[in-house]
Amino acid sequence: MAIFKMPGVQRAVTEALDDWGETPVPVDGPASKLRGLAEIFDDGNVEVGVWESGPGRWRRQIEQAEMCYFLAGHCSYTDEQGLTTEIRAGDLLYFPANSLGIWEIHQPSRKVFIVYQ
Repeated sequence: MAIFKMPGVQRAVTEALDDWGETPVPVDGPASKLRGLAEIFDDGNVEVGVWESGPGRWRRQIEQAEMCYFLAGHCSYTDEQGLTTEIRAGDLLYFPANSLGIWEIHQPSRKVFIVYQ
């Protein structure tokens, strides 16, 4: 397999990202608007991309493991045990498989991510 490169994700203007619609399970208010670009590898077992979200709260629906690095913004994630993690640009996170909880985007946020089985 060739090396995959997605250039300029930190500087890319929002309009250059695909419209991914609204968050599927909003909590307490209007749904957040999502944008991004992603590629799938290894027969669907790995997804690599860039994701951007506007303000709002919603339930995380991804059940696979994910590693992500935040390029911009401020948000928080509250897991099902009630532990809240504040997230800002420059933070690296790892979500084990089946990590479900609530995202709250305080300021428009952008991350690069890898989701895998």
